[in-house]
Formats: sequence, structure tokens, C-alpha cells
Amino acid sequence: MKNLIFIFRSAIDDFSRNKLRTFLTSLGILIGVFAVVVLIALGLGLKKYISDQFEAMGKNSLFLVPGRVLSGGSFTGGVSSIAGRFDDRDLQTLKKINNVIGVAPLAFKSTKIKGLLKEDFGDIMFSSETFSDIMGLEVDRGRFFDKSDVSKKAKVVVVGSKIAEDYYGSDEGAIGKKITIDDVKFTIIGVTKSKGGGGMGGFDYDSYLFAPYTTGFIFNPDKKFFRLSVKVENENYVSQVKEDIKKEFLKRHKDEEFSIVEPTELMSAITSIFSVLNLILVAIAAISLLVGG
Repeated sequence: MKNLIFIFRSAIDDFSRNKLRTFLTSLGILIGVFAVVVLIALGLGLKKYISDQFEAMGKNSLFLVPGRVLSGGSFTGGVSSIAGRFDDRDLQTLKKINNVIGVAPLAFKSTKIKGLLKEDFGDIMFSSETFSDIMGLEVDRGRFFDKSDVSKKAKVVVVGSKIAEDYYGSDEGAIGKKITIDDVKFTIIGVTKSKGGGGMGGFDYDSYLFAPYTTGFIFNPDKKFFRLSVKVENENYVSQVKEDIKKEFLKRHKDEEFSIVEPTELMSAITSIFSVLNLILVAIAAISLLVGG
């Protein structure tokens, strides 16, 4: 007990003699720990946001992407020998598989966009009428394009809330207006509900435009898609549908040319990544305390 009191008094005396060093050391520890706590909190917030995005899509969705995307629960960077894209034959194949109730192809274009208040470069997604349902994308004003728009190759577009605000001043101001995409005029028929941040796959849907994939062939003459999204009738059928899709696609593609991914698999991989990051941050905090002490 006397030794403990002696050590405590010695520490107090040392602090008193070296006030500046003590202050700077304490400040360094506080800043370091605070930074780590903030980073962990931000990471948990991002994880929750991503989790909410997956929940919005539901457990009865599947995604076909080029190359090897997941391997052993981790992300990989495989590149497909089919230039990373699918075609209409793949789309029609999916529609014929039992228990598939919706298929949404996806193509992209980054191009010049001109509205009432602004002209700038932006991104447009071309898909089918089922895209909003599969991806959990809600329309705040107007409507999403329908099957008729797709079959007629209608020059209609749904814009993200940020696009409506930046190019037309408000959601109301955008509905019914013309917007020029790469010198082609489209009519705005809907504005999506703000999702904030990045959506599934890292996309900031608030800053995107959405149009029928058939209309998009104007800009996409090779008629290729970089992703195919599938809606299954019931989550109990997901595993069987996944096997059926793989069986059919192997008739046209090699195994390494495509991946069939469930949202739960992606969420599991993301959770693993965040767990590792949290461990690293905790280790950094521990080292800071050890060095400072």
C-alpha cells in the first residue's frame, strides 16, 4: 500500500514539474481517441445505411454481374472476357426461368445534360419498368416509366431529387419539363424520393437520371448491359432460381464470366470488412494510449 501511495505521489510530482509535457501528452491522447471514436461511429452509421439499402430491396432479389465478384465471402476484382456486359439473349433467358417475376437490365451513360437552370455532365441509368421495385427506388412526384414506355422506346426520364433541384429549382418545377441528354430531348415524368448518400452499389440515386433501356439504345448501339437484376416470387425460391440461372447461363458463358449475387452475401462481405476496420481502429486507439501513458 505504501508503495502504491509513493508511486502516486511521484507521478503527481512529475506532472507538476512538467506541466507542458503533461498537457501535450494528454491532449494527444484525447485527440487520438476522439478521432478513433468518431471514425468508428461513422463506420457504424455507414454500415447501417448500407444495411437499410439491402432491406429495401428485400431478400428475394438476385444480381448478375460480370466476372468473379465474391469469393469465400470477400470481394474480388475479376474482369469478364465478355467485356463486362450481358445482352438481350441473357435478359430473355432470365424472364423464362420459373419463379422469376421481374428482370431489370442496367446500362449507363455519362454525358452532357441541359435543363432549365443548368448545363453540366451527369449520369443516366437505362433499365426496365421493374427497376424501381427491385432496387427499392421510390418516386416522390409523378411516376416511374412503365412497360408501355419501354416497348414504345419513349423519350421519358425520371430524375433524382438533386437533379430536379439543381436543374429546375424544385421537384414541382421539373415535372413535365424537357431535359436534353446528349442533344436528345426527354420529358421528365417523375422525381425520385431522396435517399441521401450512396445507394446500392455505391450509386447516389439522387444525382441520377433513369430512362427505358430500349430508349437508351440510342446511346448504347451495341445493346449491352453491365448488370441484370432479378426479382424472385418468394425468398424461399431464391436458392433454386440461382441454380437455374447458373445452369442456363453456363450454356453461353464460362463460369468465371459472371457471378450471381444475393444481397445477403454482399451484406455479409461488407460486415466482414467493417469488422476488420473496427479492429484496426481499436488497435490504433490502444497503441495511442500505450505510447501516451
